[in-house]
Amino acid sequence: MQTFIRLTFRAGTEPAVALTGAAAGTAGAGALLVLLDLAEPLRPPLILFFLLTAPGAAAAAALRRFDPLSRVVLATAAGILVNVSVAQVLLVTQLWSVRAAVVAVAAVSAALYLLPAVRALPRERSASGDRSAAVERSVCGKGPEPASIVHAGKRNAG
Repeated sequence: MQTFIRLTFRAGTEPAVALTGAAAGTAGAGALLVLLDLAEPLRPPLILFFLLTAPGAAAAAALRRFDPLSRVVLATAAGILVNVSVAQVLLVTQLWSVRAAVVAVAAVSAALYLLPAVRALPRERSASGDRSAAVERSVCGKGPEPASIVHAGKRNAG
């Protein structure tokens, strides 16, 4: 006699969505335990889960154009790269702590996760299609100034 585990989901949801939500909640709990400095018995595995999944999931979100296998391989490599880079920077600057590592990995992961949204923002273009006229308009005061352009006079005045 064979028994199978049967999971039931609400209409319109898939198991992958439920598992993604559970993984995000688990990773978030690990980061929260570190930030609140709570000494719980599940703290080390939850921190490890956060450090392994957050950068990889953020990189996978940025690599949507790739096929699934390539995305998994590249996201895993990006996760390892982020963790090793953060550890190296914190060790070289003599600022190593678990809290600093979690905050740094969370910041880099958030930046990676927001990368596709930033790239999808509409860009201001002139009638000819280049951005130089739009930048010139904003620098010369003939249009609204984007926040990313800083005048040399304003920089030296401070």
